Amino acid sequence: MRLAAGLFLLLVSAAPALRAQRATVEIERLELDAHLDPDQQVISAKANLTLRNRSGEHLEVVELFIPGPLGAGAQVERAWDYHGQLAFRADPVEANQSQQIQVALRAPLKPGGKQRIVVSYTLALNGMPNSPAGTTLSEKHAQLASAGWYPAPAVSSPPRHILLAVRLPKDWRVRALAKPKRVLQGVAMASYEVTIKNAAADVVLFRADAPGAPE
Repeated sequence: MRLAAGLFLLLVSAAPALRAQRATVEIERLELDAHLDPDQQVISAKANLTLRNRSGEHLEVVELFIPGPLGAGAQVERAWDYHGQLAFRADPVEANQSQQIQVALRAPLKPGGKQRIVVSYTLALNGMPNSPAGTTLSEKHAQLASAGWYPAPAVSSPPRHILLAVRLPKDWRVRALAKPKRVLQGVAMASYEVTIKNAAADVVLFRADAPGAPE
């Protein structure tokens, strides 16, 4: 659900405060659910973020980013918490720009407080350059990095704990930073889970190759 007009005006009037909040939120835990469509070169994803307010102020809005160049191919669909949908703003951006996502919290997040929110989105990677850390998807190859393809604060490191679930064609060869666990297999697709702790900012979490593709 996109921001209602009144809330949007409040966000605009609070822009200086929002800029000050960018570096004050930390992702403590991240659960990512990614469905890979190699034919269309689209990732449909859901990011479940456990956020900690590291500022000394109550936060009413959380500001997240999907960095460029992948941000230009991002489309945010929904944002919600335990109680239901949250208002958000995510305007389209041009090539190489970051996608900014402003999520209005249901209640102010106190200093030191923790809040879980979920953002669902798609990434269209057809003709898109790789992110700096190497996230890519083609008809023959896929890889997901530890940063750069999911919503995160502007100044952040990969969360200490990442649970990654990936759904992709079942005949693809799979490798990961930690041992992947196959949790579901259908007629055409298979799902894997990988748990990663203390990942660096520039590593690949998950790789997959189509049959016959070079490794």
